[in-house]
Amino acid sequence: MFFWRSRPTIEDIQAHIDEIHLRVTELDRALERAPQMSLMDAAWIGRATYRLGTYLGTCAADTRRVPDPVDREKLDGLLQQVRDITPAVISVCDRTARAKADFERLLIISIVRIQLRSVASQQRAFSDALLNRSPEELRPEGEQIANRILVTFDQLLAVYGITLQGGPLAVEHDVRDLIPM
Repeated sequence: MFFWRSRPTIEDIQAHIDEIHLRVTELDRALERAPQMSLMDAAWIGRATYRLGTYLGTCAADTRRVPDPVDREKLDGLLQQVRDITPAVISVCDRTARAKADFERLLIISIVRIQLRSVASQQRAFSDALLNRSPEELRPEGEQIANRILVTFDQLLAVYGITLQGGPLAVEHDVRDLIPM
């Protein structure tokens, strides 16, 4: 019978369990810094959580694939370790999901704010230009500024549309609340 990888030994499974303990500890530390999370942190946390689930699944499956003869007592000990670490893995995955949702919500709010600042600055530029020149002189420049404002609003609506589907921002904020003063 062909296997994609060799049959695991008890030592292989123990190494996986040790890796899970290490990952849970690393993720716990990373999640403590969640309010200051960067895009890189969020990406790393996402990958690490995925790996954690994979390692846990591998351990559970590998305990059934250990070749005979096997020390049943050691194997039962490994199974108990897998059972013991599972609640910590579930907890860290739940916390990761919440931190990721919070991070995405804050990221979307900051994108919306940047877009609104851009609209406001373009409107100010157009208003300033109106004070100093006649409407005829301003027509080409005014059309460019108006087009830039429309494009910015299209981008803004695209971003905001995502949040309306996703929920949190739409419930907590109105676009008018985000307009820079």
